Amino acid sequence: MRERETAGGRRPPSPERPEEAESPAAPRSLLALQTTAGNQATVSWVRGAEQRTRLVPVVQRLEPEWTDDTGDQGEAGEAQELQDRSRPRTKDQARAMVDGHVQPRSCFIEYEGSRAGWRAIPGTGCAHWVAHQRGGPTGTSNVCELGFKYRVTELLASLTQRSADLQSARVGDVWSASGSSHVGIIRAVTREDGGARVVSVSVENDSSASGGVVTQTKTDGSVYGGA
Repeated sequence: MRERETAGGRRPPSPERPEEAESPAAPRSLLALQTTAGNQATVSWVRGAEQRTRLVPVVQRLEPEWTDDTGDQGEAGEAQELQDRSRPRTKDQARAMVDGHVQPRSCFIEYEGSRAGWRAIPGTGCAHWVAHQRGGPTGTSNVCELGFKYRVTELLASLTQRSADLQSARVGDVWSASGSSHVGIIRAVTREDGGARVVSVSVENDSSASGGVVTQTKTDGSVYGGA
């Protein structure tokens, strides 16, 4: 059988000698090196190539510097913020916080102290409104800016209970809700049985539920009069 020599002096690959076939992944220079330098040199070259491949240069990523989009305020801006936070609340600031149902509104504030300043009085304004309508009670504690009491318990304590129901009701008396802390002023009395029995009263009151001063018909509650 005739044998053809290649340019490198090697036989072409044959089925009987498959080890002579080139691997698809192997470069021709590697095969040439194996032919000329021998297996030991080829192994050393491959190992050196693997080490060179693994030595990938490390690139340090620099994170972008964070900036405050509110502007370059620095320490001066922080100091100003702390100063504003600790500054006592003014009367106008407190008035702006008063709930919309309260009447009169502008005086429904109280002084907390030199550090806190003024604040809107917490709670509803029903007793405060009654106190203004009746001209009292007044005092020095638990009062609005003008000195009128704003707590239901203190308002009723300054009066005399006429009855635990509506039977003694008269126009101008203070009506107090049954089972709740709410008061108003009786503006009209409806009677039956020839005037012997009170069936309802019309009460004007400052109602948080209704959003302001309203007149409503009440069929129960107690009646207070006096000072």
